[in-house]
Amino acid sequence: MVIALFSVAVLSVTCSVAVKPPPMSQAEQEFHRQSLVAYFGAYPDDQHGNTFIDYYSHLLGGHRTLEQDALAHAHLDGNGPFYFNSQQEGTRLFLATRVSGTSRLGKRWNLRQWIHDRPSNYDAHLSWRVDHQGPKLLRLDIWPEGSNPAVRMTMQEAMDHLRLPPA
Repeated sequence: MVIALFSVAVLSVTCSVAVKPPPMSQAEQEFHRQSLVAYFGAYPDDQHGNTFIDYYSHLLGGHRTLEQDALAHAHLDGNGPFYFNSQQEGTRLFLATRVSGTSRLGKRWNLRQWIHDRPSNYDAHLSWRVDHQGPKLLRLDIWPEGSNPAVRMTMQEAMDHLRLPPA
């Protein structure tokens, strides 16, 4: 009985961790790189040694509603996209948003914590595709706190730029 429960627990953990991010087109990969540059450029001059950690697989394994929660957060005032790009004549958008570790969602994702008696403070950078199927979270990276990219518009204003293909 104990061995069976242990096996189920190991299988559950293994399955929950093995979450791969959705594939991105070559153009989306380039837009993602550009949004990373924009995010990096929003750090103060004395913090330009920061690098990011791909956190999509890790976080999605423990937060089944991650994408819905992130989208709801992006619709709150002040949390809209700091990066926006359109492709395929406006039928596809690429957006990047930020989740501060001090926000309610950032705290739920445990972006502020103590590791080995030292603060480990992160914020999240999220990359989105928006098309006729709706928004899709493509990547979620965490960065050391400190970047403060300017929000360009609300999430709804960004999504209003979407042109649906003819039926």
